[in-house]
Amino acid sequence: MPEPPWQELLPSLLKLPIVAYRRRHLLQRLWTSLGVFTGLGRTRIIVTGMPGAGKTFLLDHLVGHANALDWKEPGASAVVESHALRIGEWHQIVRVIPGQTSNQRAEGLNEAFNSDELIGCVHVVDWGYNIPREDLARNNLRARLEQDYQSADIEALRRYNLARELEEFAAVVRRIEEYVLRMKQQFWLAVVATKADLYFGRLRDAHAYYHPEGSGAFSELIKSFHLGVGRHNCPVISAPVSPHAATFEWFGCSVEPHVPGLTAQRALSLSLLHRIADLNEKRRLGQRRG
Repeated sequence: MPEPPWQELLPSLLKLPIVAYRRRHLLQRLWTSLGVFTGLGRTRIIVTGMPGAGKTFLLDHLVGHANALDWKEPGASAVVESHALRIGEWHQIVRVIPGQTSNQRAEGLNEAFNSDELIGCVHVVDWGYNIPREDLARNNLRARLEQDYQSADIEALRRYNLARELEEFAAVVRRIEEYVLRMKQQFWLAVVATKADLYFGRLRDAHAYYHPEGSGAFSELIKSFHLGVGRHNCPVISAPVSPHAATFEWFGCSVEPHVPGLTAQRALSLSLLHRIADLNEKRRLGQRRG
């Protein structure tokens, strides 16, 4: 079944019975009850994406850590982070791979893709709304934008980030393709667009860019990937989320967040959880029939 356009998600999601929102707490309780196991067990799902895309933030939000009173916004992840997560009838060990090029990143990817137990990947993107955390890196990036794009405004920044994001995604899907062809078993890929509050009024454009059947460069890369592995062997979904609405600031320019209420944010997250659970269940049933 084709996935609905992102701009049409909320009207239908917000019509769900209130019990669906109450179940969100049960899902979080089931997830967090398993605890966090660092270095235990084989990796089942990996979370990948550029530095600053919000990988750790997304996972903290989905498991409920971000709701704790003592929770602090995560900084740059230098090491592989491990979580034991459960949704409904399934639970898996999920590892967040650092976005920065490092030995820890290489080791995390190698450990995952050399295993015979990896089943899925959550790849986090942000539609170009990404800035370095360090002041020196920001100043260097602004100088580079002025040289390469003759502008250092937010749109120039987004163009630069989208190009890097595409390179990162290409590297990830190459590893996935190699894995699927070698293991000859089903795999799934979820492209999760964070920071949707910054482009909520342009969800139609973002959807077209990231959707497996869309029209942007990212979509074309997914289509090429499917030609290599086959759609059935690796289904791909895309979904927007807004874990934390915040103003995006870049050298005197800013983009204000906009999401129609906390309920809308929760609805997007709930939809993502259900769709990932559905991917996992379909894979399980497919493996059983195989």
